[in-house]
Amino acid sequence: MRGVPLRRHSGGGSTLLPAVKVGRARTSPKRSTAAAILRRGHRSEQTLLQEQRPDIRSTPPVDPVGREEVGKNLTELRLNRRARRLAAHGSARASGSNEALTFLEVNSVRSGTANAYDKSVKEFSEWMENAGVQAKSVEELDAAGCEYLEHMYFEGYNHDVGDRLMSSLLYCSLALTALGKAALPRMQRCLRGFRRLAPGMSRAPLPYVAVVAMVAAAFFLREPKFGIALLVQFIGYLRPHELLGLTGQHIVPPTKSEPNKWGILIAPEELAVRSKTQQFDESVLLDWTWLPALGSWLKRLADSSEGKQTLFGYDHRSYTATFQRLAEVTGVSELRPHPYSVRHGGASHDYLGKRRSLDEVRLRGRWRSEESVRRYVKASRAMKEEAALPEATQQYGQEYVERLDDVLSERLRPSAPPRLTGPVLHGVKRKILT
Repeated sequence: MRGVPLRRHSGGGSTLLPAVKVGRARTSPKRSTAAAILRRGHRSEQTLLQEQRPDIRSTPPVDPVGREEVGKNLTELRLNRRARRLAAHGSARASGSNEALTFLEVNSVRSGTANAYDKSVKEFSEWMENAGVQAKSVEELDAAGCEYLEHMYFEGYNHDVGDRLMSSLLYCSLALTALGKAALPRMQRCLRGFRRLAPGMSRAPLPYVAVVAMVAAAFFLREPKFGIALLVQFIGYLRPHELLGLTGQHIVPPTKSEPNKWGILIAPEELAVRSKTQQFDESVLLDWTWLPALGSWLKRLADSSEGKQTLFGYDHRSYTATFQRLAEVTGVSELRPHPYSVRHGGASHDYLGKRRSLDEVRLRGRWRSEESVRRYVKASRAMKEEAALPEATQQYGQEYVERLDDVLSERLRPSAPPRLTGPVLHGVKRKILT
C-alpha cells in the first residue's frame, strides 16, 4: 500500500501514512421523495384549512418595500464583513504560503495549537528514525505509536504527550480523520493505560494571603499595574491569556442598577475572536465591592487604552517573569506557583469561604462540566498551601488583607517584602529595582 505524507501546518518534514480509500456518501433518493411527499402533504393541509376557514390566510401579506430594505441591510452587513476579513486575512490568503492546506483549514485550530501539532509529529518522526521503526501502513503506524507511548511513559512524561500526538496525527492526516474512532485503536488503548497509571496533575491553588502579599510587594516596587492584573485574575478566575489580552473594549463600567460592580467581557462578539471554549461574550462580574479603588484603577487603565493596546502592557513572558520575581521576594516561591495557580486560587477561595456555590464557581470560571471544576477547586488544598507559606510571608500578607483598598488607592505604601530586606536574598533588591 502506497504511503501518503502527513500534512504539516508549517511545511517541511513528513511521516508516511498509508493511503486509505474513503467512499463518498451518496444521497439517498428516498430522502428526496420523502421530503417531496411531506411538502405536498403540507400544502394539502393548508389548502384544506383555507377551504374550511376562508378568513384565515396561510401567510401574511408581503410588504415589497420592507423586504427590499431588509435585503439592502443584509447585503451591507455582508459587504462590511467581507471588507473586515480581507483587511485582516487577505494577505495571508493570497500568499499561499501553505500549499497543503487552504486558509480555512489552517485556521481550524489556533496557530499555537498548530505549531504544537507540528512539533509533536516532528518529535515522533525523529524517534521513529532513531529507533529504526518504519510505518508503511495504518497498522504499522499504530504499532509504532504504541512503542512511542510506552517509551515516553518510562521516560517520566505525562499522558498529555500521548494525547497531543493522537490529536496531531488526526489533524495532519485526512485518512485517519475519515476513520474517526476506528483510527489507531492500539494507540487509543495505550493512552487509556497511560492516563490510568499517570493521571493528570492540576496546579495547586494560590492562597489569597499569598496574592495579597504579591500585590503589596508590587506596589512597593512601583509595579502597580502588575498588582492590579494579579488581583483581577484572582477575582475573575481568568486564564493568563485572557487577562493579558484585555483591552479597554473588554471593560464594562458600573450601571445604575449595579453602581459598584465592574464587568469584564471576554471575547466580545464585535472583535470576532472566540474564547477558549469557542464562545462569544463570556462575562465576569468583579463584585468585590469592598475594593472601590480597584474600580478606579480599571477606569484609569481603560480610558488610557487605545485601540488594540492591552490594559496592563504585559505579554506572557514579561508577566510570568514579573510573577516569579515577586514570588521570590515575598517567599511565595516556596509554593512553586504558576500564573495559572491564580485562577485556581480564586475559585478555591470563593468556595472555601462559601461566597459561591460549586455551580456558581463553575459558571464564573467558564468550566463546562462539574468534573472539571472539581479538579481545580480544592479548598482543603488551598488551606494546606497557605500553611506551607513561610511565617514571614504569612505575616506580610495578613498585614494588608484588611487594608488592601488603602494599598490600591495608594493611601498606604506597603513596607518592603520579607525577602527583599533579608540577608539571604540581599542581592534581589538590586536585581528587581534595575
